[in-house]
Amino acid sequence: MSQQPANVITEAARETPVVAETDVLVVGGGPAGLCAAIAAARSGARVILTERYPHLGGLASGGEVIVLDDMADLHEKTVGGLSDEIVERLDSLGGAVYPAVTDQFVSAEAA
Repeated sequence: MSQQPANVITEAARETPVVAETDVLVVGGGPAGLCAAIAAARSGARVILTERYPHLGGLASGGEVIVLDDMADLHEKTVGGLSDEIVERLDSLGGAVYPAVTDQFVSAEAA
């Protein structure tokens, strides 16, 4: 006979309606959640992205964190892919502001 854990919650039987079916459920519409949802959708998965606030972007939008990391260590750019697409899209919409050239990281590959 199997032994139950010491801490359990017993709930009455109930019926819960299923409102949607999905391959991937992403909880949270911050930068990581957005990238996870986009990547899954581009791979052909049916995706549902949920967010508790009335905006996407996490603290980058709702928390008024207006400086995004340069995504580099002291020697090279370490992050790319969807984050580059997001920055390029912001730039094309006039929504990207860049630091002075002397403060920008320049990849050794681009130099």
